Amino acid sequence: MNTKKAANLLDRYLHGKVNKEEEALVQYWLLSEIKKNESEEEDQTYPQNHIEMWDTISKTINTKKINLWPRISVAAAAIAVISMSIWFYSSRPVIVTPDAKIANQTDIAPGGNKATLTLGNGKTIQLSNAKTGLVIGKDLRYNDNTAINSTAQTKENEMASITTPRGGTYQIQLPDGTKVWLNAASSLKFPSTFANVTERKVELKGEAYFEVAKDKKHPFIVKSADQDVKVLGTHFNIDAYEDEASVKTTLLEGSIYVVNSIEKTGKTLIPGQQSIISGHTISINNQVDLEEAVAWKNGYFNFNESLESIMNKVSRWYNVDVIYEVKPASDPFVAKISRAKSLSALLNIIEKTGDVHFKIEGRRVIVTK
Repeated sequence: MNTKKAANLLDRYLHGKVNKEEEALVQYWLLSEIKKNESEEEDQTYPQNHIEMWDTISKTINTKKINLWPRISVAAAAIAVISMSIWFYSSRPVIVTPDAKIANQTDIAPGGNKATLTLGNGKTIQLSNAKTGLVIGKDLRYNDNTAINSTAQTKENEMASITTPRGGTYQIQLPDGTKVWLNAASSLKFPSTFANVTERKVELKGEAYFEVAKDKKHPFIVKSADQDVKVLGTHFNIDAYEDEASVKTTLLEGSIYVVNSIEKTGKTLIPGQQSIISGHTISINNQVDLEEAVAWKNGYFNFNESLESIMNKVSRWYNVDVIYEVKPASDPFVAKISRAKSLSALLNIIEKTGDVHFKIEGRRVIVTK
């Protein structure tokens, strides 16, 4: 099948305009490519027909000037993301044609394990970049049981905090056994012990994923921007960055009660739901993509949002400032991309999908037409 016919077939597949035989053909081809991709040895290039196929599809879609994604069914969207992964998500280097190279390219490495622990007495400890997590107990240890140092100890009735910079992430196990994953540009404030308390209270700025240790007698409460989340033992994610328009809390397991701290109104969530607090209002999303909500914790970006929202995440993870020379498009961009990629590799992928270009100047990313 030549590239023109293949592009036309995939275009009709995404629009639901194929018969059963054609649908089976597309799915068979996609599955074959996935298996081939998994079995091939590491290589520096992709088969040329894959590149030609993508270029043809891109031109076909751009010529029609239509927005495909809002009209794709859930199943088709999943296949589309898989097909993008065939070309772009492999651990092999991304192919960048000359016209797709980032202008003034000065590559920037992705973020990594970076955090600062601040004790109740004001003492700060730069946590090791070679470690992934911290355990708070009678003494301070990394999650591989390595001691931090003998003089850095927490004391009862003191509040401590762990902070990640832009480009940083870290794990922490609290005194009660609760595990927390902190995303970039985030902080968690917590007591050095939960002894002799009726409630286990912590304060979050930014984004974190929680696996709360069960304790029915001592509810666990997370205070963040405009909300309090009360739980007994459960798994959930809170996205509460101050530069975002809303606070999103996504429940994966158990049950939580989310309270709008402005209106003092609350809602109980069940697994698979997401609360959205914006100012005085609280709403529930019953069709949240759980994989998308916790993608950052699992090491990748799962984009299904506007360019501006994407660039907010890029800014935090790569520690860069984003400058817009043009108004960012509001149409959603859909892709699954490893957070281990360099900044230029990630931006090249975004450039391939639409009418947007980037320039890297120092630690600034300039969005151009």
